[in-house]
Amino acid sequence: MSVLEQSENNGYNLFKSMAITAEFHDRDIVEHIDRVSTYAQAIARGIGLEEETQRRIRIASVLHDVGKSSIPREVLLKPGLLNEAERLFIEHHTREGFQIIRTIEDLLRDQTMLQLYYIDEITFSMAKDIALSHHECWNGTGYPEMRRGQETPIHARIVHLADVLDALLTKRVYKEAWMLSEVMQEITQRKGTWFDPDLTRWVERHSEELIKGS
Repeated sequence: MSVLEQSENNGYNLFKSMAITAEFHDRDIVEHIDRVSTYAQAIARGIGLEEETQRRIRIASVLHDVGKSSIPREVLLKPGLLNEAERLFIEHHTREGFQIIRTIEDLLRDQTMLQLYYIDEITFSMAKDIALSHHECWNGTGYPEMRRGQETPIHARIVHLADVLDALLTKRVYKEAWMLSEVMQEITQRKGTWFDPDLTRWVERHSEELIKGS
């Protein structure tokens, strides 16, 4: 392993430990974090983003759901449909995640050694963007700010797609796992509404290798 790869993995594992601590109630959190970050890095690589940006997206994506620590467990793990109040609890995790990461950043701001691990102002900025905006939709129907198109940063758009991909492929308390063919049909139907069309087209072409690489 190269020094660069070791540095990336150190940063990844540091952020991962924070995410696991915040979401310890979720028994599947470790696997979910790893899959989403792998998908996100692969998509970033596939669309031609710079290698450093790919590495930072992998690290920053780890904290995408850290705000779920603020959601009551009975709401987060509810097997049935959510009522309006419960849905608002869920949606608030994006703003809560942004605030948590900003607090962590403030605490670590003077720890210059962490820059060796890709944990610096750039990665923290990405992590805050992702936590806040990974549920925004291409057509402006997402949350929390109803951003449209490229108003949402590219790294958050990538994680949105990666997160939904993993959620559909994975068994949850409220659903069974879907087949990849079913997942891709759903993602294709959401192209240009939920998801960035260019990102979606790449995933459509590379879905099987993307899943095998996770």
